[in-house]
Amino acid sequence: MMMKIHDRLDAVHENIALACQRAGRASGEVTLIGVSKTHPAEAVRQAHEAGLRDFGENRVQEWRDKAPSCPDGIFWHMIGQCQSNKVKYIVPQISLIHSLDRLSLAVAIEEAGKRFGRPVCALVQINLGQGDARGGIAPEQVSEFLERLAYFRFVHVVGLMVLPPPNQAPQALAQHLARGYDLFSKARVTHRDIEILSMGMSDDYALAIEHGATHVRVGSAIFGDR
Repeated sequence: MMMKIHDRLDAVHENIALACQRAGRASGEVTLIGVSKTHPAEAVRQAHEAGLRDFGENRVQEWRDKAPSCPDGIFWHMIGQCQSNKVKYIVPQISLIHSLDRLSLAVAIEEAGKRFGRPVCALVQINLGQGDARGGIAPEQVSEFLERLAYFRFVHVVGLMVLPPPNQAPQALAQHLARGYDLFSKARVTHRDIEILSMGMSDDYALAIEHGATHVRVGSAIFGDR
C-alpha cells in the first residue's frame, strides 16, 4: 500500500506541475490537499511519510477518531459541511474550514474562536449547481455574504471554496471553473485577505489549476477508491 500511495502521490504532483506549466504558473503556487475521509489513519501516515502535509476530512467525528493516531505536523482541513454545534471540537486543531456557507455557522465559529483566543481561518463555500445537496451559497449571494462576515472578529475569511455541478462535460466544466475564478477575482478586489481558491478534485484538479485554483482537494487519485 505504501508504494501505491507513494506512486499515486508522485503522479498527482507531476500532473500538478504539468498543469501549472500549461497555465504559466509556478507549481509552488498550488497546495495539494489529500482528502483522507473514510481512509484509515495508516493511509494518512503513509501519505505523510511520502511528503504530504495537508489533509482534508469531511466529518468532525471521523476526524476526531482518526487524528490522534496520525503524525504531528499535519495541516488539517475541514472540507465537508460542518454542523454548528461541532465547531468547538475542531477549532483548536483545524487549519482551515472550507465550508462556511451560512451565518449560523459563522456565529458558531466566532464563539469558538473567542473561547480559544484565536481567529479561525475559513473559506466561503460557493455552489455553482442547483439542487445540489453538498451545501454552499449561490454565486449571486457572495458579495453580500462577505460583507456580513466582515463584522465578525474571530472569523477570518481567507478565500473561496468553489463546487461546480457534478458530472459535467469538459467544456461545460471549464466554463464553471472559469466562473469560480471570476468570483474569486472580484472578491479579492474588495476583501484584501482573500488569497485562496479551493477548487478541483480527483477528476478535474488539473483543469482547475489551469483556471486559477490555489488549493486542490484530491482523494481517490492518492488513496484509491473508498
